[in-house]
Amino acid sequence: IENKSWRMVFSTDNTKERGRNDTSGGDGSAELPYGSTVVFRVGEFQGMDGSLDYVLKFSKQVMGLKELVAQSTCSVGIGPVNPGLLTFQYQDIKTNIFGVSNLPVGFFGLLKGRVTYVDTVWFDGERWIERNYLENGDVVYSVYVRDLQDEEACSKSK
Repeated sequence: IENKSWRMVFSTDNTKERGRNDTSGGDGSAELPYGSTVVFRVGEFQGMDGSLDYVLKFSKQVMGLKELVAQSTCSVGIGPVNPGLLTFQYQDIKTNIFGVSNLPVGFFGLLKGRVTYVDTVWFDGERWIERNYLENGDVVYSVYVRDLQDEEACSKSK
């Protein structure tokens, strides 16, 4: 997964666009804003610890907003319980608005320190399937695929 981008293309969660298992004290799910999708930009790793950008990309600019980026630290579990569990913690929230990147976003700073999990049930280098449990106990799945266009755009901006 290192140095790759992964775009959510499908979720079985019909109650909300996106289920997420987190420690924020909420109901474990978060609705995506209209016209947005989730992209994980996985960075470099040292052993099992690395960096990850959790990105909300907007298909049409909403008041000039192209994307929100939660720069995060992450780790991958390799133990016998939940192998492949990706844990990430938001460190800083930035935005790309009117073509200007890395602008700090005050309101979203409230998310700093939030821990989120991706419970990997399938990964083959092209598809990444996540399992999540809703508050009512229902199991939902989300599917991510490699996002080569995002990878190319990121490599050009470096």
